[in-house]
Amino acid sequence: MTVLKGVNLTTVFLILAISGFGILAIFVQNSQLAAQQFLFFLFGLLIFFGISTFDVRIFKDLAIFLWLVSLVLVFFVTFFGPETRGAHRWIELGFFRFQPVELAKPVVILFLAKVLSNNSQGPGAALLKSIGIVVPLATLAFLQPDLGNAIIFIIIWFFALFIAGYNWKILASISVFFLAILPFIFFVLAPYQKLRLETFLNPGGDPLGAGYTVIQSQIAVGAGRIFGQGLVGATQSKLEFLPEAPTDFIFASLAESFGFFGSLIFIGLFLGLIYQIVKAATLPDRFSQILILGIAGILFFQFFINLAMSIGLLPVVGVTLPFVSYGGSSFVASFILLGLFQSQVKFFKKP
Repeated sequence: MTVLKGVNLTTVFLILAISGFGILAIFVQNSQLAAQQFLFFLFGLLIFFGISTFDVRIFKDLAIFLWLVSLVLVFFVTFFGPETRGAHRWIELGFFRFQPVELAKPVVILFLAKVLSNNSQGPGAALLKSIGIVVPLATLAFLQPDLGNAIIFIIIWFFALFIAGYNWKILASISVFFLAILPFIFFVLAPYQKLRLETFLNPGGDPLGAGYTVIQSQIAVGAGRIFGQGLVGATQSKLEFLPEAPTDFIFASLAESFGFFGSLIFIGLFLGLIYQIVKAATLPDRFSQILILGIAGILFFQFFINLAMSIGLLPVVGVTLPFVSYGGSSFVASFILLGLFQSQVKFFKKP
């Protein structure tokens, strides 16, 4: 493992390459957005190196405080934040805005790792505390409405319980509970969310309306063919036939520009990053294992859901592609996750 000043250069190379793919894909659509994304990238990289210089135990001790701050911010934006396109997700600070629920993801896995690794309490108490960590944030995200991030919170909670070694009966009971309430959740979804689910079941039912985005995404992916249309010929993205191309459907834009081979390289790079994280989970410490695998899980599940949305294998739920989708909050949150990972690995052996 090549290391410079305690930072794994393989990890740095992978995030540079992955982010580069995203910036180029956004450049095809809008050079100004690409320039902004590059600034987000530089800021995120600074955050990554900054966090990695501190012992992760500092953040572990601050976990409950960071969680409370995240909860207050998410609560505030949910009920008092400005409405943008029918949702309350962003806090406006004049010259920039941020999405608190994105920044809450690193805090949640950090707090879960701390609680679930605490050997001084029974598994029942830890389970109840983990519910208290995740459910308020997932509920507030759902109310914004932000179904995608609400789902991510629940998936990561379940995954953290699995990593922590909870009995399969408990995990099965949780799964059955969520399956049982799914029909009721459908009835309280926002109208556009219901329409997305209905469109997933019948994407060709309204090709010029509800099914338009997914169909255009599939067309963009197919238009890339083997070697891609390049940065000039990607008409689906450049001419804005593909809605939400810089954010939710950035992979479709990427596939159109770089083709099947380019997409395979991108997927390989991302899976390589996940592998770099997962292989460090051999550290003989329960907190380390839950934190590291949880970080890998957050990045992987977002990656998988976003790609599956782009090709019509999952309903559109608004999950961004880490290090690739346009937006500072998602970018910074992803770099915070990597910073926590690097900090854990770097300082683990210190007394």
